[in-house]
Parts: sequence; structure tokens; C-alpha cells
Amino acid sequence: MTSFTRADLVYNDYDWTTPEDASKLKSGPDRNLFTSTEGEEVLYMVNCLMEDLSLTSKEDGQAIEKLIHDKLPLGKQSQVTAKRWLQEKFESIAESARNAV
Repeated sequence: MTSFTRADLVYNDYDWTTPEDASKLKSGPDRNLFTSTEGEEVLYMVNCLMEDLSLTSKEDGQAIEKLIHDKLPLGKQSQVTAKRWLQEKFESIAESARNAV
């Protein structure tokens, strides 16, 4: 599994409290709510997407983090919904970049 860590994060305004149900960060995205201000959940989501999309660079992880931090619609949404939105946006950005070359 890819290991995007706290040291790799671009932003430093996350909460670092232990989630009430830490198990929701171990079995893959599900219907649990995704909290984009919680550092552990952001790291978990970035690493899940990097693995699913076969990404390995710190820059790719930071691009996903920026999408979470700056573009992910606010409001209550499940991990699955957040992951689907992020994957679509990341793939769209990557496709645009490939077409610009």
C-alpha cells in the first residue's frame, strides 16, 4: 500500500483527534461519514485513492489532498461518496493534463 504520511501533507490545519470509531479507517471506504477536517481521515482517503489509481508520487497524494481541502463539497457525505467524487475529479484533471501535452 502507498504510504502518504502526515509529513507529506500540504496543509497543517487538520484536527488530529482519534476518531471515535478508528475501525472505519481500516476496512476500506464505506457509508461512515467522511470528515475532511480530520487529519487521519484525510490521510486514509489519500492513501486509498493512491492505491486504487496506482499512484506512487508524493505530488499525486498532495493533489488529492488539495482536492479534499479546497474543492470537496462541504456537508455530510459518506466515505464512499467522497471517494467517488475525488476519483472522478482527479481522473478529469489528469486527463486534461495529458491532453495539454
